Amino acid sequence: MAAVLTFLLILGIKRPDGRFVGAPTKDTRVKVDDVIIIYGREETIEQLGDRRAGWEGERQHQESVSKQREVIEKQEEEEAAAAEKKEEMEAKNKQQ
Repeated sequence: MAAVLTFLLILGIKRPDGRFVGAPTKDTRVKVDDVIIIYGREETIEQLGDRRAGWEGERQHQESVSKQREVIEKQEEEEAAAAEKKEEMEAKNKQQ
């Protein structure tokens, strides 16, 4: 279940009885003493426990989303620049 707006991915849930629920769906219920295995930016994960309910929590959420979008944009720019550089090098090698 990907939490698209918070950019966290729940990889699985380890139940107290030892069972593991991999790739839980939106209908999977988290129970007391479950251990949730998540993937996401460290900063986002650390802030989950501090996030408040209501308007303040929504503001924190939107701030997190904005930061993640910036990270994604930077990664895309870096990937595009690397691809362009690779194409230039390949073209240069063909000319030699």
